Amino acid sequence: MLAEDFKTSLVGGGQPLRNAQLLCADGRHLVVPFNNQLRVYLLTTRQCVRSLKFTVQNGISLEGLVSLRQDLENENLLWAFLASGEVLLINWREKVVEPLVKKIKLTLAKDDSLLSVVRFDGDSVLTLTGKKSSNPHTRSLVNYKLGNKIETSTLSSIKSTVLFAISKDSKTIAFLTKPGDNITQIVTLNVESGDKTTTPYPYKTHITAIALANDGTIALGSQSGVIQLVFPDTTIRALKWHIDAVKSLAFSNDGRYLLSGGLERVLVFWQLDTEKQQFLPRLAGEVSDIEVPTDELYMVTVRLDVNHEQYELLVLSSADLQSRLSVTGPRQAFTSPLSAMKKVHKLYEKDKSMDVQKLKYDFTTPVELHPTTKQMYLIHGAHLQVFDYHKSEQAFVQKITDTLQTGKVRSELKLMDPEVKKFAFTTDGKWLATVEEHHHGEIDNLLSQNDLTCVLKIWRFVESQKGQPQQSAQGVTSSWELITKIVNPHGVGVPVRSLIAAPSSYFHGLAFLSADVSGGVRLWRPQPSSPAWSLRKLKPSMGLHSNSVSLAWSPDSSLIFLGFDDTLIPIDTSSFEEITTPEITALTRVSGSTIRSLAIVDHTLVILASTCLKTINLLTLQENPLVVATHASKNSSNLLAINHTRGTLALAVNYYSRESKHCDSKIFVFSPHTLQPLYVSSHDTYISSLVWNGDEDFLFLDIKSRIGLVTSSKLSSEDEFEGSRDYEQEMAVLLAQAEASSKVAGKLNGHSIANAEEINSHKTLDANSFATLFDSIGTIKLETLFERVMQVVE
Repeated sequence: MLAEDFKTSLVGGGQPLRNAQLLCADGRHLVVPFNNQLRVYLLTTRQCVRSLKFTVQNGISLEGLVSLRQDLENENLLWAFLASGEVLLINWREKVVEPLVKKIKLTLAKDDSLLSVVRFDGDSVLTLTGKKSSNPHTRSLVNYKLGNKIETSTLSSIKSTVLFAISKDSKTIAFLTKPGDNITQIVTLNVESGDKTTTPYPYKTHITAIALANDGTIALGSQSGVIQLVFPDTTIRALKWHIDAVKSLAFSNDGRYLLSGGLERVLVFWQLDTEKQQFLPRLAGEVSDIEVPTDELYMVTVRLDVNHEQYELLVLSSADLQSRLSVTGPRQAFTSPLSAMKKVHKLYEKDKSMDVQKLKYDFTTPVELHPTTKQMYLIHGAHLQVFDYHKSEQAFVQKITDTLQTGKVRSELKLMDPEVKKFAFTTDGKWLATVEEHHHGEIDNLLSQNDLTCVLKIWRFVESQKGQPQQSAQGVTSSWELITKIVNPHGVGVPVRSLIAAPSSYFHGLAFLSADVSGGVRLWRPQPSSPAWSLRKLKPSMGLHSNSVSLAWSPDSSLIFLGFDDTLIPIDTSSFEEITTPEITALTRVSGSTIRSLAIVDHTLVILASTCLKTINLLTLQENPLVVATHASKNSSNLLAINHTRGTLALAVNYYSRESKHCDSKIFVFSPHTLQPLYVSSHDTYISSLVWNGDEDFLFLDIKSRIGLVTSSKLSSEDEFEGSRDYEQEMAVLLAQAEASSKVAGKLNGHSIANAEEINSHKTLDANSFATLFDSIGTIKLETLFERVMQVVE
């Protein structure tokens, strides 16, 4: 294969941006901005009906997004206000070649950012500006009159502001200020008149959240969990339920209800007249933002900090607190927190001689694709998230083990939840093996606080039948049933470091191999007369210890290779004993450094070590020309993938670019027999995982949760990523032409195609009907495309 046989493209994924979603004026469409696209959801069907991907071609980037506002004259247009002062006018609904209509720049004071949009009427925008910091700084109320020449006027400034809140009617702004040590004041600003009212706040508790009702009532959430209501007559009333920091507050538009959330993972509804409470518990993370987007208490928007900088957006019905919509991206469990990325930049800038590939922090994450459904499985604490990358949405979350159902507060933070460490599928996708670890924290027991319990579980795939109720907002089509649970499968306190499935040649693939930190290997298979699994063979431990353990199993199932630290150990599958023939034992130290990952493609053993990537011909037991120097981190197995269809391998290399002062990556595609790569692709940020999609392509996930494909089918130049054809636009043009020539076209006059759902009791097909059909169009077969079209038509 030649380099022109490959291409790299981003096909979906991404993370929803925090607190910037927009409910459209029709009350039916919700626009959710992601870091790589705009997605529009129809609330009645809970489906994404439009996605606008950000590319170099259309020039759209919402980095630093502060607010989205719908144009008052043309509902197809959105105004996106960025912290930098840039304002983008985007056509979000119509299929046009250039969705970015125009871009303007608002003038900001030095070191200031746009913090919030108070009011927008199309001709002018009223904003709050200031330094983006949690420390006390000046906040300014600035009005921009839009036109050919933007006129700027500063209406008011409030010094030493820590937090602020804007009333729903945009007539009042409340500022929490700290003009001096141990002095806290509330400054209320009337936006229309400019009048200010200052109210001393008598308590010294650290304030973590603020909300303002239209009638002037202010809610202050504290670090201790107490919520103080400050009324216009300066009287104060306390609301007590939370036992740790209150992260978010919001009033209903009539001021009768208050919503609060925090570390407990519980959304609390307060009826202020009676102080009665309602609760929505067991959310997926701490409640970091709450919004009431409609005039009635009909819907609540909540964002949850599920992992580092990853969020989930929930839309709830106020009538029954049932979920109307759930939006999230891939939930990655990074080995190092993403916040450490800033430290990476500082390290490289400080030490110019530092190797750009030697990364102190590990930003990889384990990802596997299900062999039949092709859905992505990602470890998320005690759960596995199942993500459909074709639809770019979460399919469901599979609970693997029990955890504390509520959020941890105070001393509960010492309680350690069990975590999934490894998982693997059989080749037919019907069985799943998971390994979880239970670390006993300080509170559990003084004698057992350092103990470790390892649990191996075997699950059976269960597809739901038609007509069964859906189990999630997006709909669940399958789940997993626990069949076998084995506590401490390799002995008490012995962690499992590698888990793989058998090749299909070994009992039709119905087996799993596990290896521990002492070099012990165990084989698990189902019992002959029952679905339960049990231990069938074992290789005793070597009495040594290493966390670098990996396994590989030959396609003909005759050989097993164990990588233990820097040693390669061949094992005969039949006897389950080490092979000691001179020819094989010569490979023991072939890696030259600590082995990070092993894989087998055709008759070639692929070894990824800490200092090199090399391949061994298993027929001749000789090294192939492919020997490449690299710096592989502890979990670099997440960055190596094997294409068993084409017999190729792909390796993602993360590095720091001194020229751009940016963290970049490259994907190399090799034939295992040649040194020259078949293809090299550059990516604009670190890659966290690389897997084979079971067909022709490699799939990768980056630290921004964007999903990309390295496709190996030969494409014409017009299909390249930077100049890719807009299939959705072509469909829109065809539909428009069909409508013009149809006899019923006249009946549709005065109606927007995008809004017409049913005409004369018949389903109407429009551009939005096929919006998601063309996602990853370059990677699917013609038969699959035809099936998608028929599903829409039917």
